[in-house]
Amino acid sequence: MTVDRLIKRKEIFFYLEIKDTKLKELIKAGKFIKPIFIEGFNEALFSLNELQEWITALKDKRDQNVYEKNETAK
Repeated sequence: MTVDRLIKRKEIFFYLEIKDTKLKELIKAGKFIKPIFIEGFNEALFSLNELQEWITALKDKRDQNVYEKNETAK
């Protein structure tokens, strides 16, 4: 079993070098992991595992695009 950790929004910026405005845009557009709301907490939390999976998916997509461009150039 993988141990997960719930992190606050401000901790996301440790992993992503983006501004809060851009993060809000990504969340609103459904292009970022969904926040977790816990009763009694003032702010939403995010799964660190889901954040890492999201980053991995972006890298995989990038790598696939690079591969496809290289194949087209041949």
